Order: sequence, then structure tokens, then C-alpha cells
Amino acid sequence: MALPATIPVGELRRVVYSMRGHMRRLVWAEPWLFRDVICPLLQNARANTDDACEIWVQELTALLGPDLEQQSRLFDRAREGQTTNITAFLFANSGPERQQASLKSMQAILKRQKRIIQQPLASTSDWTRWDDALVVSMWILTFTQWGQYYLRERGMTNRELEDLSRDARELAMVRPMDEWRPKGAGNQGELSAFLDQVEELLASSDKSQSENQ
Repeated sequence: MALPATIPVGELRRVVYSMRGHMRRLVWAEPWLFRDVICPLLQNARANTDDACEIWVQELTALLGPDLEQQSRLFDRAREGQTTNITAFLFANSGPERQQASLKSMQAILKRQKRIIQQPLASTSDWTRWDDALVVSMWILTFTQWGQYYLRERGMTNRELEDLSRDARELAMVRPMDEWRPKGAGNQGELSAFLDQVEELLASSDKSQSENQ
């Protein structure tokens, strides 16, 4: 069935969900789903960036949500990293209302992690839950940094995003960066590498801006 010239959010959601694959997660359809299907629709103004942002933010918040707390929450740059990156890109290119709604979702998730991390003896009484809260906080930090990078590419900033980034960093750095960078694979190494990647881009952007002034 041919898609309409202008695709409403419900139809866009159906297109995305129909292509998620057998694992029922967008992470298993990245990056081709966004690159080959969604991006051309956005470029041709057939789909709305705010609508795409809403879909990707919902997917990301599901990856960060409490349903995965007692399971092994996975982060791989090629899958979850791609989804996080695309979400940040869509966030930076969406309107103020969609950005605010997106941040509200992230703030609620981070608030939950803060309660877990700051409980007395949290790291010893339930280490798995405490460790998971650190992973989620670090993951949110990477999203905020990529969001700031893409906003900067547009010559824009978002104060609420910067505040969220500061709060996420404060929680994530309960585990120092040298402990986030273990040798070998795993969530910690993948997340720290993903953060290092964007922070190098931000530092390079800062340098070029100062040189141009």
C-alpha cells in the first residue's frame, strides 16, 4: 500500500513498527531503518520531525525503563548507541514543545535513578540495582551530550538539556571515569567509548568556535 503524500504520526508509527524485526525493538533495525526509510521522508517533508522524535524517544525511554531493571540491560554502540544517537539528532531538529516533552520523559527516568543511587548502602544492599541505575544515568548523559552536539551544529542551545546533562553526569560519576573504561567489551566500556566520542566532537567544536572569534 502506497503511503500518503503527507504521513500522519499514526501511519509513521505503523511504518516504523512494521520494520522493527523479530526482536520488536528499533535497535535491531538501526541504522538502515532511519537512514533508508525515515530520513528520506523527513527530507522530502512527507513526515514530521516532531513525530519521528516522539517515536524514537518512546523507544529510548523503553530501553531505559524499569522493565529491564532486573534483566541484563544491554548497550552496544552499533545498536543501542545508534538508536540513542538518532534520538538525539531528532530531538535537536524538533520543535520546542516536542523537545520539552522529550526532556520530561528523561527527567522522570533520571529522578528514579537518583533515588536508587542515593539510598543508604545502595551499592552493597542491592548492587545489581545500583549498578543498573549508574548505567541508565550514564546512558542519559550520552544522550544529552549528543543532543547538545547536534543543537550546536544548528547554532542552538537548550538550557533544560544542559541541566539534565549536569544532573546525569553527577549521578553517573559516582563511578569514576577510569572505572567506566574497563578493558574488553560490556556496557561500561561501550558507554564510556560512546561518551568519549561525543565529548571529543564537542571539544573540537569548542576549539573551532574560539578560533573563529
